[in-house]
Amino acid sequence: MSIEIHNYYQNITNCNNDLTLARKTFSNRHTTRVQYDHMIKALNLMYSHCPNSLENVVMAILDESHVRRTYFVIKWNRENGSDS
Repeated sequence: MSIEIHNYYQNITNCNNDLTLARKTFSNRHTTRVQYDHMIKALNLMYSHCPNSLENVVMAILDESHVRRTYFVIKWNRENGSDS
């Protein structure tokens, strides 16, 4: 499985497509906690296997997704009636 993931993310087009999907995920107000967690895992895998030319882009989107997660946690807590 690791070889397939590596080969998939060595393709710049695949990386760009998945980066676009990640940005859509954390820009969508209806994203669930599970979807967000899966997106973070995929971005981490991508960072480990992407071409060197994309490492900085992937890291920037990972950083942005961690910042935006704070806003999602507030939203998710409000939906569940929790203040924490």
